[in-house]
Amino acid sequence: MKIEFDHERHEYKINGIIFPSVTTIISDLNLIDTTWFKPEHAERGNHIHLITQMIDENDLDYDTVDDSYKGYMSAYEKFLKECKPEWFEIEKIVVCNTHRYAGKFDRSGIINRKNCLLDVKSGVSHWTHGLQTAAYKHAFGDLGLKRYGLYLRKGGDYKLKEYSDRNDIKHFKNACALWWRKNDNK
Repeated sequence: MKIEFDHERHEYKINGIIFPSVTTIISDLNLIDTTWFKPEHAERGNHIHLITQMIDENDLDYDTVDDSYKGYMSAYEKFLKECKPEWFEIEKIVVCNTHRYAGKFDRSGIINRKNCLLDVKSGVSHWTHGLQTAAYKHAFGDLGLKRYGLYLRKGGDYKLKEYSDRNDIKHFKNACALWWRKNDNK
């Protein structure tokens, strides 16, 4: 399977066929209020994802981290020290051919002796993060994974939140079907 990702459009091509991303489906259906989102928020999230990835891959030059991200970096390091995760996958692209969507989750591995899938966040918790992690888990093959959001704070703290609502995947599949219904008619 050939997978291409268009970062600008935030869409995937699977063997040349366009699949929407999980976040595109959620945002296009206005399940998230983007009134207060600013480009710098997305930029911050991208930088923090890269920093955490580089920490996990032992490839971060700490001297290159901008001061505005150091609190988030400290929060992630605190999480690593306290929870001692063991990662199997980092920034893994997953595809669901049945429902025609794709996405990239941040980590899969073990936290507190539980197999899990984790998404790193630099904002606040939102109910759609449960749908997002359920979609990734479904496309990954389920495997009984626990789903977590890791919320990193600028002040150096973090919150690890488990998403356990079994209806999350049902709601995401419904959203996905609506997205395709809306977009197949364009």
